[in-house]
Amino acid sequence: MQPKNQLPAPIDIPPMNNTLVEVLQDQLRQAREREMRLLAMLENEQQARRDLEYKAQLPPQLKPPLPLKQEPSRYRVLWIVLPLILAAAASATLLWNKFGATWLTGNP
Repeated sequence: MQPKNQLPAPIDIPPMNNTLVEVLQDQLRQAREREMRLLAMLENEQQARRDLEYKAQLPPQLKPPLPLKQEPSRYRVLWIVLPLILAAAASATLLWNKFGATWLTGNP
């Protein structure tokens, strides 16, 4: 029986076809690459899970209050009313010029 701290004796490997060795080495390389990809995917999923668990532990955020309905400013009202007043004055001027005083008094 061998002591626990000694390595086992090397095994004699019979000479193999180089093609078979190359195929096995390629398969081993592909398996290692696949393992690295899977480990990276696992780490990403674990990080996403940690983030979700952290967010779930946070107290719910209160929605900001809706802004109060603002009264229209005086200037906005002025800019709406002023063109209406000007249009009424222009219409009155045109009517006055066309019909003159007869329109108001009823005399021809």
